[in-house]
Amino acid sequence: MTQRFVTTVLYDVPFFRGLHGPGKFLLDGWQASFILTAQSGFPTQVNSASNFDTTGTGITSRPDSVPGQNGNLDPDQRTWQKWFNTAAFAPAQF
Repeated sequence: MTQRFVTTVLYDVPFFRGLHGPGKFLLDGWQASFILTAQSGFPTQVNSASNFDTTGTGITSRPDSVPGQNGNLDPDQRTWQKWFNTAAFAPAQF
């Protein structure tokens, strides 16, 4: 994905502010919100089967995989910092 735009809109609903008692407790203070996401391009998989040009440069976007290494980590080894096996991929050779 080359560009990504995300925005959030939050609106305080002004209805029911003049109520008293149980009606105020149930209906006052509501908010409406939405999230808008706009992006260009499509995400691509990182595997050796992704042998197509995703960058528009005429060069295929295939990663260099290391023989004998699996790119997937076991679920109990995944963290926010390391979601896949980074040792399974080598820097691109130019």
